[in-house]
Amino acid sequence: MRVVSKVSGCWRVFSIKETFRARLFPQILQIFFADPADFSINNSHCHNIIQTEHTTGNLETENFKIMNRLDQVFQQKTSKLLAVYYTAGFPQLNDTRPILEALQAGGADIVEIGMPFSDPLADGEVIQQSSSVALRNGMTIERLFEQLAGVRESIQLPLVLMGYLNPVLQFGLQRFLEACRQCGIDGLILPDLPVEVYEQEYAGAFEAAGIYPIFLVTPRTPIERVRQIAEKSKGFLYVVSSATTTGATGGFSDVQKAALAEVAALQLPTPLLTGFGIHNAETFRDATAHARGGIVGSAFIKLLEREPTVADAVRELMRVRG
Repeated sequence: MRVVSKVSGCWRVFSIKETFRARLFPQILQIFFADPADFSINNSHCHNIIQTEHTTGNLETENFKIMNRLDQVFQQKTSKLLAVYYTAGFPQLNDTRPILEALQAGGADIVEIGMPFSDPLADGEVIQQSSSVALRNGMTIERLFEQLAGVRESIQLPLVLMGYLNPVLQFGLQRFLEACRQCGIDGLILPDLPVEVYEQEYAGAFEAAGIYPIFLVTPRTPIERVRQIAEKSKGFLYVVSSATTTGATGGFSDVQKAALAEVAALQLPTPLLTGFGIHNAETFRDATAHARGGIVGSAFIKLLEREPTVADAVRELMRVRG
């Protein structure tokens, strides 16, 4: 039996047999089952949408292509996306999964999980402190992957890991990307990985694992360089609102707004998300005026420290949407 359904403007073709063989995600099962929770599916090896490439009209010979969750979320939502960063292993070692579950329940669109590092060059004081606490708690890359094992049984949000190149290389790049694939990670942000090095040394490994490389640009990045970086960034382009570190607590200046508008005017094919300095409804509004969404990091980590429960922290975080 096959089921044909039009989802998000694209035709999808599924069969019961293929669904279980491909170990697809619960939201796909919603096409033909009332309650996907009735089924126990281990879906960590697949992305969550299968898109057909219709060539012959013969359902038996259509080719199936996996769609990354980042692509899916940008198809489904055109503006005001909220991406949230937090540090794995903070405030407590085993908070990684509970925070992720709370963010999904609270309405986040994308989650970035930070891999703590002892020398985080792009991070401000708040995230540096959270990394120090996480490392003292015993967080490592290996432990993070242990915590994320089986996460796709309950989490449908796009998941991005963010960290620095040196710990990834020490872990082993191929081993790292394979662990990402096994856990259902969608993208990877390594601020200190130059695009040229990625192209020359790592692009093949990323593509083989199905992990999107996500790159950053700043207000100081020349326009032609922005275009070059955007061509290689998949999922989205991380547009840094200022040339400083994370955690700014003021508003966006006219200079910052003009820089964001200049990048938006390029009409790049890659969706833009703005990060650094978003901490309330005003800064979220300014950040998303020229981008598809905003990334909140330091402000959420402060909430995790201040609020009595993770749920309370997430509830307060959602106020940035106004």
